[in-house]
Amino acid sequence: EFKGVNIRKEPTTKSAVIATVRNTQGELPVVMKCLGLIRKEMYYWYKVEVNGKVGFVREDLVMWDAIDTY
Repeated sequence: EFKGVNIRKEPTTKSAVIATVRNTQGELPVVMKCLGLIRKEMYYWYKVEVNGKVGFVREDLVMWDAIDTY
């Protein structure tokens, strides 16, 4: 069972979870504002903003899609 993707306070799997993002089949995906990409430990991490909170999500757990807003 898929429980969601954890957004962490720092870019490490040992860091506290500040939010969990879940997508429900048939609904629009959750959109997170990307604030950057860094490498730490063995992973790349996106720095993201979700519901007014800034945290980190592992790059291999999400799908990146650029959206133009001009």
